[in-house]
Amino acid sequence: MSDADQENQLAAVQAVIDVWEGILQARIRALRSEVSPDQARIQGLQRQLYAAANERRSLVLGDARLPEVTARYGVLIAQARQED
Repeated sequence: MSDADQENQLAAVQAVIDVWEGILQARIRALRSEVSPDQARIQGLQRQLYAAANERRSLVLGDARLPEVTARYGVLIAQARQED
């Protein structure tokens, strides 16, 4: 795989994680806007957001985890879209 292909693959995986982070941020905002927000749920979502951001930053060119990470976040995004 060429360097350009690896860069494109890395950027695509990071974009998928960005989508997941956006979903989490929207859910956090929605919960915070409730009259009596569920703080435990908000904290759980914030932990997920933090973990996703850390994973996105930890990925590097040629990382063997890229296909697995893409699949995992793809499943999370699909589940979230079914729930909404």
